[in-house]
Amino acid sequence: MSWEVILSDAGLNEREIKAVLVLSSKSNLKASELAKELETTRLDAYNSLEKLQSIGLVKTTADRPMRFSCPPITEAVEHLIGIRKLQLQRIEQAYEEVQVN
Repeated sequence: MSWEVILSDAGLNEREIKAVLVLSSKSNLKASELAKELETTRLDAYNSLEKLQSIGLVKTTADRPMRFSCPPITEAVEHLIGIRKLQLQRIEQAYEEVQVN
């Protein structure tokens, strides 16, 4: 099994997967640099970065232009596993509450 498959199973789309893989090996990239690595537009790179930031996978610097980084791939996957576990716990809890009512 590959990192791409694991990240896909965790709910990331193809561009987000590529962004995580690039940022986990090359830290502190500008959005334009990431876009070049992903062979996409800067806007598409920003959209992917926004989602990855919202789930806690990508961090930014306060520099101008902003620079983006991601933890090593193993830590990124562990973070995604943690998110999925929390989601499953919420589903189980809601299920139990519905059964009681």
